Amino acid sequence: MHKSRMAHVSAILAAGAISLPLLASTTSAFAASPRATAPIGTQLARLKAHAQPHASVVSVTFAPSDRQGAISAIWTVDATTSATGALAIGATITIDAPPTTTFPSAASAYKVNSTTVTAIPSTAAGTVTISTPVAVSSSTLVTVVMTGVINPAAGTYANTSFSVSTSVDTTASNPASGLSFGSVVSGVSFSPSSLVGAGSATWTVGFTASANGALAIGDTITISAPASTTFPSAASAYTVNSTTVTAIPSTAAGTVTIATPVALGNSTAVSVQITGVTNPAASSYPNTSFSASTTADAAANPASGQAFSVGSVNTTIGLGLSSVSVAYGSETSEIFTVTVTGLSGEGYPEGTVAVYNSSTELCSAVLYTNGSYSAVATCSLTAYELAAGAYSDVFATYIPGIPSSSNSSYTYGTSSSSPVQAFSVGSVSTTGTTVSESPTKVTYGHESASVISVTVTTHDGGAAPNGEKVIVHVGAITCTAALKGGKGACRVAKTALPVGSYPVSATYGGDANLRGSSGSSVSRLTVSKDTTRTSVSESPANVTYGHESASLISVAVTTRYGEAVPNGETVTVYVGNVTCTAALKDDRGNCRIATTALQVGSYPVLATYGGDANLSGSSVSELTVSKDTTRTKVSESPTSVTYGHESASVFSVTVTTRYGEAVPNGEKVTVHVGAITCTAVLKGGNGTCTIANNALPVGSYPVQATYGGDATLSSSSGSSTSRLTV
Repeated sequence: MHKSRMAHVSAILAAGAISLPLLASTTSAFAASPRATAPIGTQLARLKAHAQPHASVVSVTFAPSDRQGAISAIWTVDATTSATGALAIGATITIDAPPTTTFPSAASAYKVNSTTVTAIPSTAAGTVTISTPVAVSSSTLVTVVMTGVINPAAGTYANTSFSVSTSVDTTASNPASGLSFGSVVSGVSFSPSSLVGAGSATWTVGFTASANGALAIGDTITISAPASTTFPSAASAYTVNSTTVTAIPSTAAGTVTIATPVALGNSTAVSVQITGVTNPAASSYPNTSFSASTTADAAANPASGQAFSVGSVNTTIGLGLSSVSVAYGSETSEIFTVTVTGLSGEGYPEGTVAVYNSSTELCSAVLYTNGSYSAVATCSLTAYELAAGAYSDVFATYIPGIPSSSNSSYTYGTSSSSPVQAFSVGSVSTTGTTVSESPTKVTYGHESASVISVTVTTHDGGAAPNGEKVIVHVGAITCTAALKGGKGACRVAKTALPVGSYPVSATYGGDANLRGSSGSSVSRLTVSKDTTRTSVSESPANVTYGHESASLISVAVTTRYGEAVPNGETVTVYVGNVTCTAALKDDRGNCRIATTALQVGSYPVLATYGGDANLSGSSVSELTVSKDTTRTKVSESPTSVTYGHESASVFSVTVTTRYGEAVPNGEKVTVHVGAITCTAVLKGGNGTCTIANNALPVGSYPVQATYGGDATLSSSSGSSTSRLTV
């Protein structure tokens, strides 16, 4: 700026007469905002700061609260201002991240040194500029906390993808290291069986899936190596956790993608074995030349690289067989002798040999010296390893060790024996099956308590192959035992067998190499009756005579082992000498006794479940019957008589019960007419009587009737609504 103009500006600023627009740009000290102004002293400080050479913040760190890709997280970004980097309130801080990062647009989502931002931030793809709400001194730590940042897409980003600058320290600074987001495999390892450049080898690639890295069958695993590596194109060359791949892999220079034949859970260790990889050219390769990834997880590298050396394929292999024919189950008698011969003066070969029939490994062994430049190893088959049949593509392969020669100045390479040889596995073997049960006695409903054990052996005492099945028969019921080490066990279901005694036998069906066999237990499985418990209750426990049916008598029958009592079975309920029958459904039932079935009193209640072929039991309670209430009515006709002719008036009475049962015929009601009485005998609850002539002097008399009750009915009284006038 011209000196005279600068002096003029300084004079105006000193006078405090005007306010300059806020300088908000992170790249130019003179890009002004039309809507905001800062105090003159602040803007002057900025002018002075921008007059200094460009500086940068130091000690930058980025710390997201969650490192999953494309999810919401809290980011904490730290930086220290430079020696000339003091920030006034309203100065700007710019934070950059990968373009797929989304910063929140609300000012309240940001805090600078624990103070919430008030000015709306400026956001774009992967970047945000905020106005600091607090002043920050030079050489001072600035902590920006951002809530609700959407992390970038899953992947690994270099430190240059992240930076911090301010309106004073305008040169952007990066953190010391980058960040990885999303699911990433861990513990990656590459283990070639041979490190001879361009030689054939078996590779084992291991890694652990991330906490979110589960794979379904058909999901893919990608393995990358140096471009000169050739991966086999046959699916059978690959196994994942010991299961052979079935889908044809996708291969390219130094890379292969396979579809996993097994499901793999989160945080699961995965081992991919690849047979027939052509190693990369002889060289030393860094760890970044190797990686593993999956459909769910991003790629990661092993901890270290690999060095492949030049191998001189200068060995010859001799393969000897101890027999051209062995019996099935006696394959251990077939011994393979492998001799690996190097060159005179180059030392004897070190490493291992493996014997194959076609692509199937039969056995392997470590070489030991038998001369100055030759080594030998022997190995044999295991019993039942091979099915009966002919094996005509038998050869041995030498896998060099590290070192591959006893003379460290020389390297031996992989080689195979030629020509191929043949042998056969003989005829089908006989088997024997035994079976037993323990315990031999169980209760109905608890048949599964008996474990039925089976053993299948071959003619020479060996075990039948793992996973083969034996069918166990217990009477007409069966269960299946899977063999492991020639042994297995199974149980029949609860309530599978009614009470009785049952023979136990087992049948092994055999396979392509073993004949089937059967066996019977020396004992029988006996099923005895299960015990039951019968409970009874009545509600209400007190009823009124004539209303005995109001009490609902409920019964329940339970069994010791919880099996159901068959629907439709009955329980007889005794209430005193009266009975009712409850039909069971889902182990429960109820019944009622008849109205007026019992006299007044207290009665024991007994419920008896008679049981069936498998079950039985009983329990006791009481039912109390109290007197029913009555009501007595009386009337006279006519209501007025002449003295000496009182008998002309007939007194009629009626006695009724609460629940409608009949009052016994012959019971009596006393009618009071003043001080004179007469007695009515009831029939059908009704009765009449008259008083004698000349019984009452002239006057007006009340009429009342009293029923005295009996053993089942309460007494009652009633008055006429009129009076008898004489």
